[in-house]
Amino acid sequence: MRKQNPLLVSHIQKGLMHAELDEFFSIELKEEGYGGMDIKLHEMPVQITIRVNKPEDVMGDKKSRLNLIKHLLMQRFPLLSSGVEINVEMIKNKGLCPMTQADFIRVKLFSGIPFRRAVHAAMKSIKDGGAQGCVIIISGKLKGQRAKSVKYQQGLMIHTGNDRKLFVKEAISTVLLKQGVIGIKVKIMLPYDPTGINGPSREICDKITIFEPKQN
Repeated sequence: MRKQNPLLVSHIQKGLMHAELDEFFSIELKEEGYGGMDIKLHEMPVQITIRVNKPEDVMGDKKSRLNLIKHLLMQRFPLLSSGVEINVEMIKNKGLCPMTQADFIRVKLFSGIPFRRAVHAAMKSIKDGGAQGCVIIISGKLKGQRAKSVKYQQGLMIHTGNDRKLFVKEAISTVLLKQGVIGIKVKIMLPYDPTGINGPSREICDKITIFEPKQN
């Protein structure tokens, strides 16, 4: 019987845990404006950083809710049984957070605002946040009984290559309306930022820079 590589198994387990944690936080912290997470498994205890719009609601009274979440994670994941520390941060730039913009559109649609107006408001917020471009797709029974998908695009958007992993962030959300479930997908292309705060600290590979001619 062929033996499995322990490093490969460990890598797969870490990937599955990261995906399950992200799904858990997106459901548990939906009303608090969950915007993503980072996890550092090589540190002891394991460091988990959660980005939300309302950090005080996540903490709870005397960190009671945060301690409950920490206890659930330690019971669910063996890699976190030795200890885990959860840090909560506020989203610095909401215009560059696809999860925040998808949730913004979800709330607007649920309140009865037309989807075109909600999408244009989200695209304006993304543009004001400094993004290079964005793509928003709304799917479902938007008008009438026939389901369809409407795609809105603004600015620059790359779809392939290693730069896509660095510059493009996306999020998916759903909202249940009277006519059925409406799907929302938001993709944002982050800007180049030398400090690494709002985007990658290196420029895109195929960027062309034209210099002024030298004068003799």
